[in-house]
Amino acid sequence: KTGDLQILFKDKTTASAHALFLASRSPHFKELLDSRESDEEVIPVTVDKSIFRQLLQFCYTNEIPAIDTNTQATAVLEVANHFQCYGLKDAAEISLASCMNKKTAIDLGIFAVAHSCPLVAGRVRSSHCVEL
Repeated sequence: KTGDLQILFKDKTTASAHALFLASRSPHFKELLDSRESDEEVIPVTVDKSIFRQLLQFCYTNEIPAIDTNTQATAVLEVANHFQCYGLKDAAEISLASCMNKKTAIDLGIFAVAHSCPLVAGRVRSSHCVEL
């Protein structure tokens, strides 16, 4: 155990983290950590472990992890949006917008509206494929 927190995943495995790094990059974690009644060390999360690890990487380094596919970009964006990790959300949105094509435009347009992604929504509108 190297951090002052343990992140508990659905599969009951854990990852160490430091409250300072999480709170500095995520208003969600700042509020959660500030509102604790005690110095609870375990924070349960219900998101995919590999995607959450990308969020942790961003929180610690401020570097965007490699996002290789639209599926991965949408998963990263959803997790980043949930935890209010906006720098990571923006990077995932840029990745989605840059990979959009006529086959993916409708699905990405729906996703963009549901997850407040103005860059993707604008790209869909400018492609003249879909009216949002």
